[in-house]
Amino acid sequence: MPDVVSLIRSLGLNFDRVKCLTVVSGIAVNLTPLHIGRVGVTIDYPVERFPDGTVYIPGSSLKGILRSTAEGIAKASETYVCEVFGADMTKCESAIRIFKYIYDATRRGLNERSIVNLVKEKAEHEIESIQNKKVPRDVIVFLEDIKSSDSVESLVEKIKSHSVPCPVCRLFGNREIASHVKVLDALPVDKSRVKIGYRTRNAIDRFRGAARSGALFTFEYVSPGVEWNMEIRLINISLQSSASESKLMKSVLGLMSIHGISIGGMKSVGLGLLKLSKAEVVEYSIEDFSLVEKYRKDLMEVIK
Repeated sequence: MPDVVSLIRSLGLNFDRVKCLTVVSGIAVNLTPLHIGRVGVTIDYPVERFPDGTVYIPGSSLKGILRSTAEGIAKASETYVCEVFGADMTKCESAIRIFKYIYDATRRGLNERSIVNLVKEKAEHEIESIQNKKVPRDVIVFLEDIKSSDSVESLVEKIKSHSVPCPVCRLFGNREIASHVKVLDALPVDKSRVKIGYRTRNAIDRFRGAARSGALFTFEYVSPGVEWNMEIRLINISLQSSASESKLMKSVLGLMSIHGISIGGMKSVGLGLLKLSKAEVVEYSIEDFSLVEKYRKDLMEVIK
């Protein structure tokens, strides 16, 4: 019987232990006006602030645009990417549930025949439970394929043949697996250099392609040129690895460093271009209950 536990860890279900921590930290600069905010009271759309008035870029906003950028890069590379949003279950999520059944059965010491029978029962139950739900057709195809397995090795090979979990889910997670990417809130390097501007615009009627009557709104924006402290932490992801998720993360960071990525509101009219101007990568391993630095390099040296 194959080493199921090692295989499952290699496919992203590896939070039972922390073997590697990679920290990408540096300075990002908004090259164009930046608006990340909410509906306000005195102003229609103020920028995001802490209670003390400090303007910041939420880590959730940064992580969201990193994920959507990763999805675009992966799809352009002809790599399978599941559609997380808008479906009750994706093929990646279904595969991870199957992985969990296999992992649990293996840890309980069940023999191969018992593991295969258990997984088949679970797959049949999964099919029944999603009959009236909004799921892509590939989820059913995947589960039917799992039901045809006659050995643990066959189960493993079938799962691998479906290219799941996809590299985006291995990095950013989904409803069945936690994210390996942690993005901290980005704070300005010098709060005194943060200048807030105001702009009034008219909403567009998309049906008529013209200004919507009585739909003026005012929003705040952070003026261009502000430097932000940015930090991304990767759990059990090494940027020196040849794994697909590692290569994908390097591609995302490379795009942000060379061309920048757009974040926040009104991106289509030029707002929110954020570029990682300089950064370093530090990778740690865990040895004898301590973080041990394995290497420290400039980001451009790592992603080249």
